[in-house]
Amino acid sequence: MSGITVVVCTRDRAPSLARCLASLARLDPPAAEVLVVDNAPRDGSTREAVAATPFRYVREERPGLDNARNRGIAEARGDIIAFTDDDVEVDPRWIGALATAFQDPGIAGVTGRVLPGRRRIVDRA
Repeated sequence: MSGITVVVCTRDRAPSLARCLASLARLDPPAAEVLVVDNAPRDGSTREAVAATPFRYVREERPGLDNARNRGIAEARGDIIAFTDDDVEVDPRWIGALATAFQDPGIAGVTGRVLPGRRRIVDRA
């Protein structure tokens, strides 16, 4: 097995993506690869956010999450592909838990809980 590729599909949400990528950088063990699919972007902000990381950037010109995910599948180098959203901060043990689940040959797919993050309260006084 060549490991797990994490695919993050995004479109014009660089601030959220930067938080997501920071959490992916803290994975223990790390993913074999993190691939960011920039879906029909209007500017270069996503490319810039990814350039500040060790992760791989791919641009998909056809808009739509299905097109972005299909591009991620086509580009992935890992034997297992894990998708997460650009507004998610993953648990550092996420990839390890996925790898453990896939050690069972009867497992073909897994999912996990998505918990709400901390809410940011803005004082508008």
